[in-house]
Amino acid sequence: MKNQLKFIIGLLVMLLVISCKKGEYINNSQEFSTIKLYGLNVNERLKSVSIDGVKYTTNPFLTIFQDKDSIELSLEFEKSKFNFKKKVLNKKKNEDLLYYFNNLKDSTLTIGPHPLSSVSVPNGKIAMKVFGENDRYSEKTGIMHLAVYKSEGEIKMGQPVKYSDKPIDTILNINNNIPEKFYFLPRPANRELIKFKFLDSKFNDLFIDGVRVYAFIQFDPNKKAFIYRIEPLLITLRRKNDPNSGLNNADGGYTVSNSFTMYMSN
Repeated sequence: MKNQLKFIIGLLVMLLVISCKKGEYINNSQEFSTIKLYGLNVNERLKSVSIDGVKYTTNPFLTIFQDKDSIELSLEFEKSKFNFKKKVLNKKKNEDLLYYFNNLKDSTLTIGPHPLSSVSVPNGKIAMKVFGENDRYSEKTGIMHLAVYKSEGEIKMGQPVKYSDKPIDTILNINNNIPEKFYFLPRPANRELIKFKFLDSKFNDLFIDGVRVYAFIQFDPNKKAFIYRIEPLLITLRRKNDPNSGLNNADGGYTVSNSFTMYMSN
């Protein structure tokens, strides 16, 4: 009987010591990370995420922080062709990451912080990239160029707008890959749209039905960096208006602004 009593007392003491150690470890030593994933212009359904081999099916993910430089994220989608793995920096506490298409042509996804968050833009400028494809605007080469024009003087609705005689810049070699280089353009005044003119492969004005082709884009004044996509769909060519004036383009050229969609901005 005494031996049994000693055994029970010893067992209770051991459990108490273990419990104290566990409590002390959780309260004073253990750190956690919360990772939240966002899809940026990705419509494919994300089924699960594995972090260093541990599978999660809910978003965000609470994980035990381990002291190492990086962790491996493995994303599994409804369509397996989009599955991919990538190592990212290991950070304590909260981390928001985005997954997005780095190359639309071969549907290559990547993951990381917002791709425009680190873009340094000079005061009074905006940063812009353009990519995409449209057979109508690229002849047979698959390459497009855009000449950029800035208004000069005051803009009044119902009155013709004076634009710079020569382009202030030219966005070169637009194709279906997101380019590395940003173009820095003057930040337009409130409600002003920047004017773009399509050029052919030899940098001459592009003509469709005997007239030039323009686009007008308004930029969010609260953002600094923009990536636009030229959509491949062939739109009906009938609009000829300059939205800065409300009048038709002076030379009767087409306006195809609805061929452009915002891909991302920050």
